[in-house]
Amino acid sequence: MCEIFTDGGLPGSASLESLLQRVSQKAANFKACPDIQAAYLEILNLLARHGSRELVGAYPLPYEDSSTKTLSFRSSALLDMQRVIKLVTDSSATNDLIGLRSHLFMVLCQDVNTACRMLEAIPSIWASDLSQNDRVELCRLYADVCIQASAPDVRGQALSNLSALMDGVLERKELAELPAADVLERVWKSLQEGEINPALSYSIIGASGTFMAALSARSAQDTPNLDQRVRSWGIMIADSLDIDNVSITWHRTATIRLTQTRRALTRDMPQAWH
Repeated sequence: MCEIFTDGGLPGSASLESLLQRVSQKAANFKACPDIQAAYLEILNLLARHGSRELVGAYPLPYEDSSTKTLSFRSSALLDMQRVIKLVTDSSATNDLIGLRSHLFMVLCQDVNTACRMLEAIPSIWASDLSQNDRVELCRLYADVCIQASAPDVRGQALSNLSALMDGVLERKELAELPAADVLERVWKSLQEGEINPALSYSIIGASGTFMAALSARSAQDTPNLDQRVRSWGIMIADSLDIDNVSITWHRTATIRLTQTRRALTRDMPQAWH
């Protein structure tokens, strides 16, 4: 890689296209090193997100092979991370939410850590110029991940994404973009199942306020027993803050929070949904 910049050097006024062309021509020199491939792909992703998508498209991945095309995530963590960021970036450029959904669930079946990174990248890359349909579909995507995934880190990230998107919808008072009450109910009930770790526990407590705000914003006919639901939510929040000794170790704090969250999910909150 150093040779790219030292064999004669690039003039100070060299264009970005000239740089990409020279790097692409040297691709055979680093084809066998996934971490260098990841660095190259990171550059392409960065340029694509800053308005150079057409230029980047003229220099496709020089080391693309069958494993890249079939999304088999078994190379290196850095390369896998950059590959999913490229998937998110490309889907955003073409407004391809169907492709984004397909890729996300494909990645989720293969590598949980890579799926988490993909979920983390979606809000920032898809942040600009979202249409009403985009927001509705992204809410549906995050809700489906919460319901269908089993890994707590994945569910926690999807829940955080869903909560943040719903917060924006509530702030704009575009209530038609909110997930239906039965979808929110399925998401919440699904959180009663499977493993809960500190990250998911934190996401649950944070999202609970957004869920209650969404329910409260609907008509009384759409949200029966709202008073009871709000009381049950208040019990959950109070319970989550009930730590007697703030100087206890992190492990003890995490254990208490997990116990409180599990209790809230299995006892208090189900009452709030009926």
